[in-house]
Amino acid sequence: MPWLTVVVVRTSRSAYPSPDGLGGSRLGRERPAPQGQPPMIHSAFLLNRAYGRMGLLRKGHLVLRKAFVMSVHAGREKEYEKRHNPVWREMLETLKAHGVHNYSIFLHPQTRQLFGYVEIEDEARWKAIASTPVCQKWWKYMGDIMPSNPDNSPVSADLQEVFHLE
Repeated sequence: MPWLTVVVVRTSRSAYPSPDGLGGSRLGRERPAPQGQPPMIHSAFLLNRAYGRMGLLRKGHLVLRKAFVMSVHAGREKEYEKRHNPVWREMLETLKAHGVHNYSIFLHPQTRQLFGYVEIEDEARWKAIASTPVCQKWWKYMGDIMPSNPDNSPVSADLQEVFHLE
């Protein structure tokens, strides 16, 4: 899979204080890094040429943003929240072991729609979670409070990103 690395470099007051204490960014100008010191990397993006997807590099890991929608049965919203507080330790460990970061699920109370946002390192590793015993057990546990497929996975639809501000 061909990836193109795009690195955005910023040298400013936050990275290198100026001798006068005012700093370059405060005065509206950029200051070069002190001699012999590398510039601060503001952010690094990896662009997948094959798919046109962009991911953020965080703590040495490529992070792809994913969003999806699911739903919860009428009258089961509180139970859904209760079952996620807390999520089983084994489930959390499995998610992290498969490169999952920054995972949130939001509920729209009027429509009972669930909006999921997750940052993942790799699409294949994300999909592999479904075959783990703990995920199979979780899906069965959640199946009575949300629409499910024949394999007990929640009925869901991936969303297409149309805007992002970093």
